Amino acid sequence: VLIGNEVGSPWEIGMNKTELCKGRTHVHDECSILLDVPAQCAGEKSTCPVAFFVHGETEDGKEFARGKKAVSQALHKANWIGVYPTGDGEWNIDVKTGNDDVEFMVTLVDHISALGAFEDWLPKMGSPPEGTPGLYFYGTGTGAALAQKLAANAAAHLPIRGIWADGAQLLEAPLKSGPGDMTYNQPGVGHKSKPVAQVASHGTKDTVFPYLGGVPKTQHNCSTCKLMTEPNSNLFWAKHNGCN
Repeated sequence: VLIGNEVGSPWEIGMNKTELCKGRTHVHDECSILLDVPAQCAGEKSTCPVAFFVHGETEDGKEFARGKKAVSQALHKANWIGVYPTGDGEWNIDVKTGNDDVEFMVTLVDHISALGAFEDWLPKMGSPPEGTPGLYFYGTGTGAALAQKLAANAAAHLPIRGIWADGAQLLEAPLKSGPGDMTYNQPGVGHKSKPVAQVASHGTKDTVFPYLGGVPKTQHNCSTCKLMTEPNSNLFWAKHNGCN
C-alpha cells in the first residue's frame, strides 16, 4: 500500500540492510530510499505518474527529498509520486565491478509497483496504455548519466516515458559498459529499445561531463569512455525517437 505523507516529509522504504539494498556497498550510514506520496496518490492502486530523482556526485537522495522542498511541493501540487534513492557516493554507469545501479533502479520500480503504483500495467511487462501513469527519471551529474543509460535500455521491463538529464549526455564509446545485463550506452544501437522523451540541460563549462564531449572525469575514471557532444547526444535521441 502506498502511504501518503506531508510535503517535504517522505518515508523511508530502504533503511539499512533490507532486500532492496542487499549486497550493495554505500559510503553513507545507510542505504536510503525515500518515497514521496501525495494524499491523492495514496492507497492500494495509484493512477499517479512516478518520477525518480537521481542525485549527483556530492549529494544523496535526501537533498531532493528534504533539502530541496520545492521539488516535493511541485510533486504534491501535480499529484506525482517522487522516489529519492541514494547511491554509493556516485552512480556506477561504466565499471563492471561494484554496484549494478541499473538493476537497482529496475528493482525499485518493481517494488514500488508492488506497493500499488502504476495501476495494473507494469507487472504485465508491457508499455502503459494511453491515460495510465508513466515512469520518469530526473538526474544530475552521474545521476543524469544513469538516467541516460536507463533510457537507452528502456524496454518492456523498464518502460520509461521520459527523462531529464541535467549535466550528462550519451556516451559515444564504448557501445556497452558496466555490470549486469542492461549495459547499452545508446538507444537502439545493437539492441531494441523504446522511444523515450528527453529534456537536456548542461553547462558549457562543465568539467566532469564536458559539454563538447571527451572522457568523463568521474570517481570511477572510465578511461575507455568517450562522451558525445551535448548537441550530438540530443540529435541522437531525436533520431531514435523519430523526430524531425
